[in-house]
Amino acid sequence: MKSIQVSLLGLLFCLVTLTTANDKNVKSGVCPPERFLNNNNYPVHSFCQNDTDCPGKQKCCVDNKFKMCNPPARERPGSWSAQTIPTSQRCHDLCTSDSECASGAKCCFKDCGMECLPLLGEKKKFCPSEDIINCVQAERNLCNSDTGCPDDEKCCPYTCANRCQIPLSERSGKCPTDVTNASKDGTRDQHCTSDYDCKKQHKCCGPKGKKKCLRAV
Repeated sequence: MKSIQVSLLGLLFCLVTLTTANDKNVKSGVCPPERFLNNNNYPVHSFCQNDTDCPGKQKCCVDNKFKMCNPPARERPGSWSAQTIPTSQRCHDLCTSDSECASGAKCCFKDCGMECLPLLGEKKKFCPSEDIINCVQAERNLCNSDTGCPDDEKCCPYTCANRCQIPLSERSGKCPTDVTNASKDGTRDQHCTSDYDCKKQHKCCGPKGKKKCLRAV
């Protein structure tokens, strides 16, 4: 009986030791999805066996039966700007996660496969105020984002469609650091989209969609 107990304790010790060793070999994060590859694009061998074989924060991930070092999967905010024309033939993927792309780009499906594409950019300054009207028939947008407009122009609402317009400059001064506790406009606890929705000496401050008029500092 004692020999059985000793054997069980020895087995338990080995399992704990093995689990601890494995935990040290695993870096934080999860691997990105496997890429779609055409038959002729498979790697010829594995480049790693576990996370410790990879530099920095990269992890050893399975990719089409082989292992290779990849940065942990991460999704960046924003959308991509390229126009795409879907095709019937599937191409191999150049990425499967935003973390595999340079800063300012996302991993998106374009034409026939995944690749890194530039993010839509939003230029500084503000769109001119536009009166709300009820459109009988929506018109075709002449732009979809600021990146589609020349020079400093912004893509702004104009009657029943978006079009490139010369923007209004930001007012002088800065938004207060503590937006939550800063004094509000006073005339109305209003939401705003530009400095010109606010009284003089006030600016439109806060995160997008939650901006309010606050006294400039």
